[in-house]
Amino acid sequence: MKKRNILSVEHKNIIIFGGCGLLGSEFSKHLCSQGANIFVADLNKKKFNYNFKKELKINDKNLFFIKTNILNKKSLENCLTTVLKKLGSIDVVINTSAIDSKYDKNFNKKQFSSLSKYPLNFWKRSIEINLTGAFILSQVVSEYFNKVNKGHLINIGSNYGLVAPDQSIYKNNNKQVFFKPADYVVSKFGILGLNKYLASYYKNTKIRFNILTPSGVENKQEKFFKKKYSNKTMLNRMSKSNEFNGAIQFLCSDASSYMTGSNLVIDGGWTVT
Repeated sequence: MKKRNILSVEHKNIIIFGGCGLLGSEFSKHLCSQGANIFVADLNKKKFNYNFKKELKINDKNLFFIKTNILNKKSLENCLTTVLKKLGSIDVVINTSAIDSKYDKNFNKKQFSSLSKYPLNFWKRSIEINLTGAFILSQVVSEYFNKVNKGHLINIGSNYGLVAPDQSIYKNNNKQVFFKPADYVVSKFGILGLNKYLASYYKNTKIRFNILTPSGVENKQEKFFKKKYSNKTMLNRMSKSNEFNGAIQFLCSDASSYMTGSNLVIDGGWTVT
């Protein structure tokens, strides 16, 4: 008798919002390779074509794109309608959509302003996409899951949703050059609260809500920053974008069936101390 692979995601129907981003692309590629049907929901089809068709040379028949605005409820409803027409059902929804001030070679200095000088429009936009967008998405997705009495919504968190940023890692030659802004931190702390609320709201159902919390993906940052960030972890390095694939597959599979309202933290030991 052939043993069933409890970690299998084969034939699972999955929507990945923000699927053209760094982790979204990685998740889409990996889950598709494991036999899942993937709808990448994003605003940028050109980026999808580049990330998947050109760079990764993926032409899988189980990989689809749909243009979707996470801040527009009608757009989200249309997205689900399209996916249902194509696949017939939705098993898992992953939300990777977020604005994060990345410290790389193309950074925007205003995004790293001090607390007193941080532009209010940046704050509003970040909270809107990172937190309000997640709430609107949860409204639309949970309505569908409630109709079929099953489903799993996975939000992507951050180590900065667990602890405040250490601003010293943005120092270069003992000079505080930049600051990690408050809006991203506040929004990711908020996602934790939203996740717990949703899990409690749908108590005694087969609808589940969980978070995957990654940390510090290496991606063309300055050497001094990578060194300082790495020193904060127990593994003494930043993560690679593919090191969360096992975790996202676990969450999408039946192996996570007893998890809801939880946060799976993979941060190289950042939050140990």
